[in-house]
Amino acid sequence: MKSIKSYISSLILSVLLVFAVLGTSAAIAVKKYASPDALKELSIKNGVVQQIKSQLADYYSDRYNATGIPAETYTEAFTDEYIQQVVESYIDTGFECINGNKNIEFSVPVNSELQSNMNAVFEEYAESKNYEKDDFFYLKLDESMYAAYKKVGEYCDVYKLETMYNSNILEKVSKIYPYIDNLPIDAAAVCIAMILLLLLVNLRARSDALYWAGISSFLAGVIGVVPGIFLTITRYFDSFTIKQPQVFTSFTGLMYDAVKSFIICETVFIAVGIVATVVYMIIRGRKNDEINSSRPEMAE
Repeated sequence: MKSIKSYISSLILSVLLVFAVLGTSAAIAVKKYASPDALKELSIKNGVVQQIKSQLADYYSDRYNATGIPAETYTEAFTDEYIQQVVESYIDTGFECINGNKNIEFSVPVNSELQSNMNAVFEEYAESKNYEKDDFFYLKLDESMYAAYKKVGEYCDVYKLETMYNSNILEKVSKIYPYIDNLPIDAAAVCIAMILLLLLVNLRARSDALYWAGISSFLAGVIGVVPGIFLTITRYFDSFTIKQPQVFTSFTGLMYDAVKSFIICETVFIAVGIVATVVYMIIRGRKNDEINSSRPEMAE
């Protein structure tokens, strides 16, 4: 009866340990990418700057007939460094809100070359029409500059943080964000607690706890790795419908990288499970040998 109770208890704890291991891998992946530096690195890795520049060039080329402002006025000022600066500015501002600052404002860094180009275009137009540079002239210039900054900000918000801020999503995230830092430690603590309980349940045969822990680690790894590989090989996230290429690349790139990190963690747990099971078999084998050697030989 004792062994049956021990087996059932070990089985239940083993199942709980599987979920705890899966949670630990997920927590590690979440923590890794839940930071502004991680998102900035991903934006560089995924090459979103070139996509943004291409989108802006197409937009201002289409707008030329309506505004009379050559696309080069904008595109020459939008260098790779400037576009990356705007992308990072939006990420930093978004995380300010996530960190608890509710009074934030998404803004675009000043581009002196853009301002110079716009001034030149407006002054050239005024001279060609003999138009006096009055208050209305400067009002239209300011409006054009504001529209340009707004547009570049819109295209550089690759993670749609401003949209999430306006929808109060970031404010909700800010309530759970402080717990993310300790999430992997908490999940690992649960795993350790499950293992200690397994040891407690199997006091008379403590090596059995190693067996149950190894099996749980291995199963959790397989359960995590198989769907992760499926998502990666089939490029599952590519089926998402997102119109702006830079936003699509940013979100899918984030998902694929997170899945990759999750797979790596689960692969480590598979290895740990195999090692633990092999060690258990060695210990068990030695105990069986000791038992057999201690038995008296049968008389012939």
